[in-house]
Amino acid sequence: DVNVGNTYSPSTGKVTITIPGIYMFLAKLTVSDDASFYITKNAHTISSASTSGGGHSGPGDHNDGMYIILHIMTKLVAGDVIQVRSQAESHSSELLAGSQTSFTGFLLKPSDT
Repeated sequence: DVNVGNTYSPSTGKVTITIPGIYMFLAKLTVSDDASFYITKNAHTISSASTSGGGHSGPGDHNDGMYIILHIMTKLVAGDVIQVRSQAESHSSELLAGSQTSFTGFLLKPSDT
């Protein structure tokens, strides 16, 4: 795990920006059933996707679940908060952790101001 600057909080799942600039965030989420996922900036959706209709087959056999890939390039200022949120389409859907689920973000270009 890499958490340069400790801007990501594993306990909350939130990234708090300390350096203003242009950022790229990517999330690959594997679920057991249909679900929707969102990348939010200060609690407002900036990217979303869902597996409704069966989603994509995961690697390996069909028990690996379905996956969603979210990505966003956005300008952020110090204090902005980025988070991945989910909404299951059924009560039986669950996020499958491990190597098939990941979240990453990085600074592409710092702002001059």
